[in-house]
Amino acid sequence: MSQQQNLTQGAIGIDFGSSRSVIAVAKRGGVDILTNEASLRETRNIVGYGPKQRFMGEAGNAQAKSNFKNTVSNFNRLLGLPPTHPKLRNETKWITSKIATNQDGKLVHEVQYKNETVQFLPEQVTGAMLGALRNIVSSHNLPNHEAVISVPSYYTEQERKALRDACLIAGLNPTRLFNESSAISISYGLFRKAELDSTVTRNVAFIDLGHSKFSAFVSSFNKEKSAVLAQVHDRQLGARDMDWLIFQKYAKSFEQKTGLSPYESKKAMLRLFDAIGKQRTILSANMESECNCEYLMEDCDLSESLTRSEFESIIQPVLAQIQQCLQTLIQELKNKKIELHSVEIIGGATRIPIVQEMIKKSFGIDTLNKTLNASECIARGCAMMAAMMSPLFKVAEYNLEESNYYAIKTSWDFFNLNEKGQKVDLEGGKSSVIFEKGCTIPNVKSITFTKSDGININLFYDNPSEGFDGLLANYVIQPCKPKEQTYSVKVRIKLDKNGLVSIDEVQLIEDYQVEEKIPIKKDNKPTVPAAQQPQQQQNQADNSQQQQPANNVDNQQQQQQEEVQQEYEIKMRKKTRYTNLQFDQPKILYSLLKEQIDMFINLQISHINFDNVTINTLFKKNELESFIYAWRAHLDGGSYQQYALPNLVHSVLHELRTYEQWLYEHGQEAPLNDYGQRLEKVQQMCAPIQRRYNEYSNLPDSINQLQKIIQESEGFVISGAEQYAHISKEERKPIADEVDRIRIFLNNAEIAQKRLQLHQDPVITCEEVQKQINSLINICKPIMSKSKPEPKKEEKMQTENDANNQNNNANQKPDEKMDIEK
Repeated sequence: MSQQQNLTQGAIGIDFGSSRSVIAVAKRGGVDILTNEASLRETRNIVGYGPKQRFMGEAGNAQAKSNFKNTVSNFNRLLGLPPTHPKLRNETKWITSKIATNQDGKLVHEVQYKNETVQFLPEQVTGAMLGALRNIVSSHNLPNHEAVISVPSYYTEQERKALRDACLIAGLNPTRLFNESSAISISYGLFRKAELDSTVTRNVAFIDLGHSKFSAFVSSFNKEKSAVLAQVHDRQLGARDMDWLIFQKYAKSFEQKTGLSPYESKKAMLRLFDAIGKQRTILSANMESECNCEYLMEDCDLSESLTRSEFESIIQPVLAQIQQCLQTLIQELKNKKIELHSVEIIGGATRIPIVQEMIKKSFGIDTLNKTLNASECIARGCAMMAAMMSPLFKVAEYNLEESNYYAIKTSWDFFNLNEKGQKVDLEGGKSSVIFEKGCTIPNVKSITFTKSDGININLFYDNPSEGFDGLLANYVIQPCKPKEQTYSVKVRIKLDKNGLVSIDEVQLIEDYQVEEKIPIKKDNKPTVPAAQQPQQQQNQADNSQQQQPANNVDNQQQQQQEEVQQEYEIKMRKKTRYTNLQFDQPKILYSLLKEQIDMFINLQISHINFDNVTINTLFKKNELESFIYAWRAHLDGGSYQQYALPNLVHSVLHELRTYEQWLYEHGQEAPLNDYGQRLEKVQQMCAPIQRRYNEYSNLPDSINQLQKIIQESEGFVISGAEQYAHISKEERKPIADEVDRIRIFLNNAEIAQKRLQLHQDPVITCEEVQKQINSLINICKPIMSKSKPEPKKEEKMQTENDANNQNNNANQKPDEKMDIEK
């Protein structure tokens, strides 16, 4: 059976957040969250680069402070981001690695890897992290080649394509880029079908305040479906902005006391942010908390105390931004006349009491619902969507109407080709909104043109996100040559399930007329007066018998003659011809070229192989080191010393000390084969000692087991029990003979063993004793399990007859006296 067939079936969903990822799997028993190598349900999105290997997830987080220059975090915040983005500076303050621009004008992370300066695109770093998540999936014996991955609903075309490329680099097929708002909606609605109504709609507001972004949206639910009705997002608003305000206060205080600025040390910033994050978490449940960082800079400590009221005062600018977003959503609900059923809060930062109070006050409610797992509901929704899309699962039917966040327009202008094949513009361009904001996805719209000229078509956002280019795609449709006078060109534009827009099909539709002969129906029968009709029918009846034997040939000739006489009328019928037209995309925007993706895939594979060699080398080195320490303890006065001659013990100890000295002097950077060869050599030297120790330790128990079976066998041979009475002495004799043979075998071995010492191999081994046990059992079992013979057939019949006779005698009545007439 192949490895693929041995895998457990499961549909994978990944909540790929800014700072953490959560992996869920939908199985037939429900949805589970997968734990990483540290048994944590959340995995840090960190990739660190070192001289010999990469460190991802929890391993990357462990060395982030010591290797901060070569550790990349928040990398998916840079996906698709242009170098000219106005928020780039605010984003880079959270990244400790160097951010540069490559020769193609794209943002790159510049790190030291394998002792060289290397530049990685955000897609490559994201691909490395996704590869680590794939390893977590495979460690649970689940298929890891495809998954549904969450994206913020505000993600632009540029960001979605960049994440899709990162998935391809990681060897992961993203079956769907799933909006977080949709994942939350399906996680809420699908598991509440029992309490939802088929006709009455429940409108629920969801407030998601995470590490670096804020989302507020409203979805409607009933028993059959859910739909996103309104949404507001802020990509630069999260818990980290609260931490930044506190950091500014502490940094200023620390500089006044010590003259040192934490802004000048990335390592100090990382340590202080970790301490502030813990302090913020404590303040959610307590009224006061301490922030302590020992030796923050140049042996100077930082110690600050903060009360909850002071914390709430410091973060007022962030609270004002949240309030503004909530008011925008509430105003949209009023415009659409949407009434809310309840408000759900998710995201780690919604646990802050002042945030909860502000949400309740904004919506005018007394309580907030917390029925969803704040950290895992997005991953669970993604896993359920993966199960719905998979042919291996049958999920309860539940429709989801995803909402498009950006309005998309299309513009076009016409051109023709001159004699030299050059384009000549014909008229000014026109534009129109083709996908409204809030329309459902996937979606398809069509535009029809009544010209045969060439068409330049542009697709772009009507109101693009700040800092992003609005142009999404450009297509060129060459001039066509219709054969008919009535024609049109139909352009089919598709907004797919991933939120990506493209031209799906272009058709030339031609209407034309064709002549069609239609038979004219005629009535050739002569008109007969009504008075003569009964007489005519009678005559036909009288002649019918005479006409029946008519020749078939005459009938065929008559039919041919009628066809020649048939008249037709000519009518024009309308028909339509459909011809697919070619369309070109001169430049693929925002996606990596196939050649680049293939190159990055090969580079990713080489990095994985390099990591594996490093990990295996370190494992083999640790194995050798552990073996040296263990056997030195075993042989130098330990339990194994008596099982080897003194000269062998001395030789092994000398070899172990030699390898130990080599490890600490020249073996720190040795290749894998050097560790493997040395480990194999000392294992071969120690193998006889290990074998002798095991034999002498286990042999008494094996012999005792054999003696016990011998006693049971002898007891059976001499047994007079009724249950064995049907087994004769002759049948039991093979068991007695085998017992005698084994006793002789054991006695001879015992005599020979007494002449040996522990450093010599034993006369018999545990394996040989087990063979004797098996031999005796194989002889005894068929004899001891012999069943009793059934009674002979004649005896059985006689017994049954006797029993019947007794029953008849018991039932027989005395003879009755009768009067006889004479």
